[in-house]
Amino acid sequence: KRSLEDSSPSNMTLKWQNGVISNYEYLMYVNNSADRTLNNLSQYPVYPWILTDYTSSSIDISNPDIYRDLTKPIGALTPKRLKKYPGSLHGHARPQVHVRITLLN
Repeated sequence: KRSLEDSSPSNMTLKWQNGVISNYEYLMYVNNSADRTLNNLSQYPVYPWILTDYTSSSIDISNPDIYRDLTKPIGALTPKRLKKYPGSLHGHARPQVHVRITLLN
Protein backbone atom coordinates (compact mmCIF):
# COMPACT_ATOMS: atom_id res chain seq x y z
CA LYS A 1 0.00 0.00 0.00
CA ARG A 2 1.25 3.48 -0.84
CA SER A 3 2.34 5.73 1.96
CA LEU A 4 0.48 8.97 2.54
CA GLU A 5 2.85 10.06 5.33
CA ASP A 6 3.11 13.71 4.29
CA SER A 7 -0.45 14.51 3.36
CA SER A 8 -0.12 18.29 3.17
CA PRO A 9 -2.17 19.78 0.31
CA SER A 10 0.89 20.79 -1.72
CA ASN A 11 2.56 17.39 -1.26
CA MET A 12 -0.61 15.50 -2.19
CA THR A 13 -0.96 17.64 -5.32
CA LEU A 14 2.64 16.88 -6.27
CA LYS A 15 2.07 13.15 -5.68
CA TRP A 16 -0.98 13.28 -7.96
CA GLN A 17 0.77 15.31 -10.66
CA ASN A 18 3.69 12.86 -10.67
CA GLY A 19 1.50 9.76 -10.77
CA VAL A 20 2.39 8.57 -7.27
CA ILE A 21 -1.30 8.50 -6.32
CA SER A 22 -4.28 7.90 -8.60
CA ASN A 23 -6.97 10.38 -9.61
CA TYR A 24 -9.36 8.60 -7.25
CA GLU A 25 -6.94 8.80 -4.30
CA TYR A 26 -6.35 12.50 -4.92
CA LEU A 27 -10.05 13.30 -5.25
CA MET A 28 -10.80 11.34 -2.09
CA TYR A 29 -8.07 13.32 -0.31
CA VAL A 30 -9.56 16.63 -1.51
CA ASN A 31 -13.08 15.54 -0.54
CA ASN A 32 -11.97 14.26 2.88
CA SER A 33 -10.14 17.55 3.48
CA ALA A 34 -13.48 19.28 2.92
CA ASP A 35 -15.23 16.83 5.29
CA ARG A 36 -17.01 15.14 2.38
CA THR A 37 -17.05 11.37 2.95
CA LEU A 38 -18.92 8.27 1.86
CA ASN A 39 -20.23 8.05 5.44
CA ASN A 40 -22.33 11.23 5.26
CA LEU A 41 -25.07 11.35 2.61
CA SER A 42 -25.55 15.10 3.09
CA GLN A 43 -21.85 15.76 2.41
CA TYR A 44 -21.12 13.08 -0.18
CA PRO A 45 -17.83 13.37 -2.15
CA VAL A 46 -17.82 15.52 -5.27
CA TYR A 47 -16.18 14.35 -8.49
CA PRO A 48 -15.62 16.46 -11.61
CA TRP A 49 -17.83 16.17 -14.65
CA ILE A 50 -15.23 15.79 -17.42
CA LEU A 51 -17.04 13.95 -20.21
CA THR A 52 -19.35 15.41 -22.84
CA ASP A 53 -20.75 12.15 -24.21
CA TYR A 54 -23.16 10.38 -21.88
CA THR A 55 -25.36 8.86 -24.58
CA SER A 56 -23.06 6.60 -26.61
CA SER A 57 -22.95 2.92 -25.76
CA SER A 58 -19.13 3.10 -25.82
CA ILE A 59 -16.58 5.89 -25.94
CA ASP A 60 -12.99 6.19 -27.10
CA ILE A 61 -11.13 7.78 -24.18
CA SER A 62 -8.23 8.69 -26.48
CA ASN A 63 -10.58 10.99 -28.45
CA PRO A 64 -10.19 14.52 -27.01
CA ASP A 65 -13.67 15.48 -28.28
CA ILE A 66 -15.37 13.49 -25.51
CA TYR A 67 -13.91 15.68 -22.76
CA ARG A 68 -15.44 18.99 -21.74
CA ASP A 69 -13.52 22.27 -21.88
CA LEU A 70 -12.23 22.54 -18.32
CA THR A 71 -11.38 26.23 -18.79
CA LYS A 72 -15.11 27.06 -18.67
CA PRO A 73 -17.56 26.61 -15.82
CA ILE A 74 -19.99 23.73 -16.23
CA GLY A 75 -22.82 26.20 -16.77
CA ALA A 76 -21.12 27.82 -19.78
CA LEU A 77 -20.36 24.86 -22.01
CA THR A 78 -22.64 25.71 -24.91
CA PRO A 79 -22.56 28.97 -26.90
CA LYS A 80 -26.07 29.80 -25.66
CA ARG A 81 -25.14 29.24 -22.02
CA LEU A 82 -21.82 31.05 -22.45
CA LYS A 83 -23.76 34.22 -23.34
CA LYS A 84 -25.19 34.18 -19.81
CA TYR A 85 -21.64 34.79 -18.54
CA PRO A 86 -20.77 38.07 -20.32
CA GLY A 87 -17.33 39.22 -19.31
CA SER A 88 -17.08 36.80 -16.43
CA LEU A 89 -14.68 34.56 -18.33
CA HIS A 90 -12.69 37.38 -19.92
CA GLY A 91 -9.86 39.23 -18.24
CA HIS A 92 -9.27 36.55 -15.62
CA ALA A 93 -6.20 34.39 -15.38
CA ARG A 94 -6.70 31.03 -17.03
CA PRO A 95 -6.92 28.34 -14.34
CA GLN A 96 -4.26 25.67 -14.19
CA VAL A 97 -5.94 22.43 -15.13
CA HIS A 98 -4.14 19.14 -14.69
CA VAL A 99 -5.92 16.15 -16.13
CA ARG A 100 -4.42 12.70 -16.00
CA ILE A 101 -6.42 9.66 -16.95
CA THR A 102 -5.57 6.35 -15.34
CA LEU A 103 -6.84 3.23 -17.05
CA LEU A 104 -7.65 0.30 -14.83
CA ASN A 105 -7.35 -3.23 -16.19
